[in-house]
Amino acid sequence: DKQWQKELDFQDMYVYYHIKQSQGDADLSLPKRNWYALKVIVDFLEKQEFVESNKEGTHFSITYKAMDIILKNILSGTPKNGNEKDSRRRFSKHATERSQDTRRYVTGDVFRDISIRRTMREIARRRRKTSEINRHDLRIFLKEHREPKSDILLCVDSSGSMGFHRKLIMARLTAAAIARDALRNGNRVGVVTFDDLGKARVTPTDNEETVMRYITGITSGGNTNIGDGLKCAGTILRRERGRNRKVIMLITDGEPTAITQKAIRTLEKSDKKDMTGEYAVIEARNASAAGIETSVIHITDEKATGKNLVESIAKAGHGEVKRVVRPDDLRTIMI
Repeated sequence: DKQWQKELDFQDMYVYYHIKQSQGDADLSLPKRNWYALKVIVDFLEKQEFVESNKEGTHFSITYKAMDIILKNILSGTPKNGNEKDSRRRFSKHATERSQDTRRYVTGDVFRDISIRRTMREIARRRRKTSEINRHDLRIFLKEHREPKSDILLCVDSSGSMGFHRKLIMARLTAAAIARDALRNGNRVGVVTFDDLGKARVTPTDNEETVMRYITGITSGGNTNIGDGLKCAGTILRRERGRNRKVIMLITDGEPTAITQKAIRTLEKSDKKDMTGEYAVIEARNASAAGIETSVIHITDEKATGKNLVESIAKAGHGEVKRVVRPDDLRTIMI
């Protein structure tokens, strides 16, 4: 034990004494010590239900339980802009509904908003004769803002480029934060991922565990076909026949590298040099024509590579762009 340095953390001590107890005085090589250290930590996390392995035991991912704890820690506190309520409604549009309170009639009010019961009560209170009744005796229902229900399709970039600089980690955290908040506010959420092609993973549902379990297991690989990801998301939302507002939330680093042969033939006469980016803009425009809004969460760094493309996509989709560089930025992009 004399070999320990002055500065220790609990994890190092836990691993050290676990190896010492299980291996005794056996002289372990450095690779073996590192392997045992990793195994001790993973076993502990599995027992706490913070990580889970695939069937073969070759890959591990964090669990829905762990993701929920992480998000609670990241999202606790007030956003940098100081206005949590406004930021959480950044991508929302308000609707109205009647409350049970009333007010006096003013010019421009419509007949269907008149409260017959309250109007009759007002006339009786004032003891009006039939000939004396006028518009000032009419009582109108007040209207209050409410959040409309939405079908939100998370379109997550799972291409190889997301495996660098922890971009996939940020994408998973972002997708999970949006899904968690949206589902707990009565909306439905689905998931599409894309690399070489867009792939439908979870159709719009109100089951939080189903959505979160998929998001926590997203891995990266392949090229980046943003256009096909948007096309896949748009196709799914077009099939939803309900009256819910429809939104695509594109989560990407904004650096496309792939396009389908069919899209190339469509864009052959285009004067745009970057057909991969143009394809993405066109699909956002197509979704908008079907009444589907497309907003973008740009997973990037301080250089903001891909900024012009994500802004073009959001403009075509009548949505907004939010940039995520670090975990704290999640507080400002909540719906």
